Amino acid sequence: MEKKFSRVRSTRDTVLSAVLIIAGIACVATPTPISVNILGCFITLFGLVLMFMLKSERKDTDTGLRYREITKYFSSDKKADILKALETDPASFNWSETDSAEGIKLDIYYNKSRGTVFVQCAQYIPYEYIPCSDWYELPLDHTGNLTIQD
Repeated sequence: MEKKFSRVRSTRDTVLSAVLIIAGIACVATPTPISVNILGCFITLFGLVLMFMLKSERKDTDTGLRYREITKYFSSDKKADILKALETDPASFNWSETDSAEGIKLDIYYNKSRGTVFVQCAQYIPYEYIPCSDWYELPLDHTGNLTIQD
């Protein structure tokens, strides 16, 4: 199964940017000292930069559904255990055991409203991560602590 996810703005990103822009404009528009006007300009500029740059959700290009992304790293010697757990019972594996080694990367995309999780395992080859598994589609209630950020 081939999956492609593109970055999109979430509602939280849009609201955060709008609040910063409105607060900055309010600081500039009110009759306040120059220092508050300068602060308002910086807040407005920061809100505009966030509006154009901040994209925290991922969108499935095939279905159009939005997913949250989590990335977890494991040492290379756990590759067989990770792939076995993804194929059989993901809830039985302790997904919180991340260490400083970054030999294996798990890209996890989950949608709580739909109850689905997509997981792909990638192995570090010098200078890049190469996918070493296909995409796994799992039900959210059978993943254990896979979707919990550390």
